[in-house]
Amino acid sequence: MAPTRDGPLSRHVGKMKRSRLNQLKFDLKVAWRLRIRPTVVTVDGLRLWSDRKVVGKTVAKSLYREVHEWPERRLAARHLRPGDRTLEIGAGIGLVSLFCARICGPGNLRSYEANPRLEPIIRHNFELNGMVADLRVAAVAPEAGETTFYFDEDIYASGMVDSAVGRASTVHCDAFRDVLAEFRPNVLVMAVEGAEVDILPAGDLSGVERIILELHPKIVGQERIDGLIAHLAALGLTERESIGDSAIFAR
Repeated sequence: MAPTRDGPLSRHVGKMKRSRLNQLKFDLKVAWRLRIRPTVVTVDGLRLWSDRKVVGKTVAKSLYREVHEWPERRLAARHLRPGDRTLEIGAGIGLVSLFCARICGPGNLRSYEANPRLEPIIRHNFELNGMVADLRVAAVAPEAGETTFYFDEDIYASGMVDSAVGRASTVHCDAFRDVLAEFRPNVLVMAVEGAEVDILPAGDLSGVERIILELHPKIVGQERIDGLIAHLAALGLTERESIGDSAIFAR
């Protein structure tokens, strides 16, 4: 099955799919949010903490516009199923976590987030929606121990690959193979700012049926991304659909 591609994302995702009246209502809602700056917004029926002092200006604006992690949400909506045992690596503020948990059902999602600053945000977002996060505050890496993590005020720029914008610190990490063996997921959701090229080849993916993966060619280079895609294809996980730099790989 050949992958389908939606092309680059605009600031107003899905605009052409709304009626004129619904688009006007949406534009007015976004304009109101940008002016009022609410501390909680609803996106896809989920309540999210949007306080700029907490999540940062960039994330807050993406929440107001409802485009935050939109490719992953769309791919999850299309390819995730009730009962899927889903391992998320790189939870961010927890929007995709909540979206996946709602589809998969109680007890079927485990999330990893390396940035300890995001833990209270993730847990608060789960509380806002009447759920409890199964959250591990640690990085996932090829080997267990400690690894360097680059923190930046902009959540988007933080990660295990040095993008020359964040300050370096040390965080605990669990070995990918151990995480897979313990949780036994059949679905992976991964957004790790370039570290995917090192993490995915380090684990036994034989029990994984689908991977929703954010790729970062601008960080690690297209050659390494191509190598990762070839590695997944050799395991029977081929690209089925992509939106921007995110894609679903499935057997």
